[in-house]
Amino acid sequence: MKKIIASLLLCLTFTIFTNLTFAQTGKIAGKVFDGKTGEVLIGVKVTIEGTITATSSDYEGKFSLSNLKPGTYNLLVSYIGYSKKVLTGIEVKAKEVTSINISMVESTKAFNDIVIRGEVKKESANALLIQQKNATTISDGVSIETIRKTPDRNTSDVLKRVSGATIQDNKYAIIRGLPDRYNAAFVNGSPLPSSEPDRKAFAFDIFPANLLDNIVIVKSATPDLSGEFAGGLILIKTKDIPDQTFYNLSFGTSINTITTFNKFNTNVNGSTDFLGIDDGTRKLPSSFPDNKTMQSLQNNIQTTDDVKRLVAVAKPFNNNFKINENASMRPAYSFQFSMGHLKKLKTSELGSVFSMSMQNTPTTQQVTRKDYDNNGKIFDFNDEQNTINTLNGFLWNLSIKNKSNKISFKNLLNINSNDQTVIRNGDDMINGLTQKSIAMWYTQNVLNSHQVSGEHFAKRMKSKINWTLGYSGLNRETPDFRRVRYQKNTGDETAVFQIPLGPNPQAEIAGRFFSTQNDKIYNAGLDISRPMNIKKFKNEIKFGGYAQYRDRDFNARQLGYSYAPGKTPDLNTLPIDQIFAQENISSDGLVMKELTKATDAYTASSNLFAAYLRFDSKITNKLKAVWGARLESYNQKLNTFKTGDDAPFILDSTVVDILPSINLIYSLTTKSNLRASYSQTVSRPEFRELASFSFFDFNDNLLVEGNSDLKRTKIHNYDVRYEFYPTPAQIVSGSVFYKQFENPIEKTLEAALNVRNMKYQNVASAFSYGIEIDYKLNFGQLFAVKNSFLEGLNFIGNLAYIKSEVDVSKVLATGDKIRPLQGQSPYIINGSLQYTNTKKEYGVSVSFNRVGERIVNVGNIEYASYWENPRSVIDLQINKTFYKKLDVRFGIRDLLAQNIVFYQNNDTNTSYDSDKDNAIWNFKVGTSYSVNLSYKF
Repeated sequence: MKKIIASLLLCLTFTIFTNLTFAQTGKIAGKVFDGKTGEVLIGVKVTIEGTITATSSDYEGKFSLSNLKPGTYNLLVSYIGYSKKVLTGIEVKAKEVTSINISMVESTKAFNDIVIRGEVKKESANALLIQQKNATTISDGVSIETIRKTPDRNTSDVLKRVSGATIQDNKYAIIRGLPDRYNAAFVNGSPLPSSEPDRKAFAFDIFPANLLDNIVIVKSATPDLSGEFAGGLILIKTKDIPDQTFYNLSFGTSINTITTFNKFNTNVNGSTDFLGIDDGTRKLPSSFPDNKTMQSLQNNIQTTDDVKRLVAVAKPFNNNFKINENASMRPAYSFQFSMGHLKKLKTSELGSVFSMSMQNTPTTQQVTRKDYDNNGKIFDFNDEQNTINTLNGFLWNLSIKNKSNKISFKNLLNINSNDQTVIRNGDDMINGLTQKSIAMWYTQNVLNSHQVSGEHFAKRMKSKINWTLGYSGLNRETPDFRRVRYQKNTGDETAVFQIPLGPNPQAEIAGRFFSTQNDKIYNAGLDISRPMNIKKFKNEIKFGGYAQYRDRDFNARQLGYSYAPGKTPDLNTLPIDQIFAQENISSDGLVMKELTKATDAYTASSNLFAAYLRFDSKITNKLKAVWGARLESYNQKLNTFKTGDDAPFILDSTVVDILPSINLIYSLTTKSNLRASYSQTVSRPEFRELASFSFFDFNDNLLVEGNSDLKRTKIHNYDVRYEFYPTPAQIVSGSVFYKQFENPIEKTLEAALNVRNMKYQNVASAFSYGIEIDYKLNFGQLFAVKNSFLEGLNFIGNLAYIKSEVDVSKVLATGDKIRPLQGQSPYIINGSLQYTNTKKEYGVSVSFNRVGERIVNVGNIEYASYWENPRSVIDLQINKTFYKKLDVRFGIRDLLAQNIVFYQNNDTNTSYDSDKDNAIWNFKVGTSYSVNLSYKF
């Protein structure tokens, strides 16, 4: 709690920042590029034509002209070796920034005195085209402008709109059909820790969309980027120095068709739940003995005093088993405040951006859960899942910059909690029982990310030097996960539901679970780049290093209730909020016993050291190569115990990889590119995947366990991509790719006595290949007509078809001769139709998303794999701005609300057939309707 408060205070120190007032003037700001290469130009002189007001571009190619009176201006742009350019018709408005991107053309001796004149609208569009065309990697992204035109609330929603991207469980990114283990995420250049203990993934839904500046997914490796990915490297950039001082306040609310104003179950509440932080109501009592002491107490019962001691340790626990039935659930709500300050100093500028957001969203999911064996159905349950998600975000970035240097201090704090209540009713056919199970738990994630970075330009050496120091910490707590099961004989009308308590505790009957996971990541990086021309060949050499230390401390306690020694109290049929009351925890009633195993705790750490050498070589006027190699030395340690005999287990391995890469870009015409790339990358097992710790996933009814024998995966990546830019606002591209995997890791299912086991295992090899089509079309430019409606109408989307195959020849007891890689979708469809009327300040957008069927868990010859059925998602948003300040947005999310179905396939056709296939999980979800009001001060 102290760390959280300290982080909040750090973010809130912006309040001592110097308050600035808006003057009745405007500003022109932008960036200057080379018209052929797309490289930024440093020291370009930008002058207001007919005046002495001038500035020059800095090391990032950026320039700004402030304190301009409202009106229309012309800009004169000049640079040694380039033709002068005059841009006309630049409108400046009070309290606003006019953004311009400028491209410059190299001059020749014959044309030294030529002055190029052009309109500012066309100039900015052409500069944008040049940037896209000259990107050094195969990548796709979403800018803040696109995000504003969608109803997206968090980063996972935004990622759905990137070519080749899909989202699993509404928060885990899958790129090019590859599961989350093959992707990596960085925020402002620092790695993000996995927020889930059972998988290598980052829960992207903790980032509200309004905190983002842009998201780029890099699909082809370069030596200066992390080598641990195969699908995509997700680069998240949060907002930085603002162009002007601003204040923004927004409020929103939403309703869901199956949640809002309907029955909703909750459990115990804490006074700070609205912050996403447990106040201690659910915590393990500080007086509760450690595991060894508890084992000694319960295994050495000789006298009544021994029993009393066992009772005494259970008394401090709160009776957190009460269920509150709400007849009508309130709507969801959200709040966000953001502000930015910009102060001009004598030779530099100081900027600050702060954002605070709060979201609270109740959700109901009605789930049917079934399972089968060779004789038919073995259970049939209906779940009512009620969850309240609290998502609070704080961002504070502070930067100071002059013409050649920039120092930044970036901070992020996100708190993401889920308070879940599940009531399960149904039949256990194997044991002939009708059951009513109740589960209640609170999961709290607190992410801290802090970074100090510098960007410098050494004029004499013409070198750029970038460095970064970062720290990220993730604290994940599950305090008091409570499970209780009532049951009676199926068909016995006279029987009453009772908890089958006995002398020995069982966690699934009446248990409590507590866990804490602390992750820390320290990282440092240095990059140096400078031109290195050889005769007519232009080259840039870039080299540097990266170091990362990561550690994890995980600890869990599993406890269960049983009869007091020698007693059989008549308590089993009492309601859940009474049976565990204080008066029933006694020498004649119930006691608590330890069920924790040695494998329920582990510590782990890793050290990564990397060095790289990269060359950007302009071989001809049309051909460019980005090539080099990266060396990564990775040491991984794990301290835990073996399953079964509880013998200590220590893993200490070091693997050194040399990862070459090459990206070729050939400019076919001024409007088209052909790209080709090859790279080697890796995917390493996550700490949790190696640890022997077993955790029962109540929702999925699976026991999840790690595998200490896992090996790292090595991937060979091949890509070819054609890009066509018919006009500055349009792009059409097509890509083909092929990937070869050595030792890929998959999630597998194993049969067990009561529940299914889910484990991780390597298979020998696999491959995948596919094609992607990405497009952004403007109807006004497409049909070459000047029509205000068509000029405001855009069609954006992407399609992907992917095929993969796993080598199952060495897999024992496999049920498949040929099957796809676990977690992969065979196709992806994303599309968005957007209309914006800039004069009347309103817009409408409709978005569509669909992914193909994919294997969730790999089965075997006795038990078939779990597949996820495709579903179509349609979103709609309408927005209108009033008086230049008030923005009103109405959104519909998941208009079709198709069920989410997981199934076992029973025929040769992998598509879901409700008459033939076994539906394992079937989720009913609702449609959400939202309204958001945003006001700019």
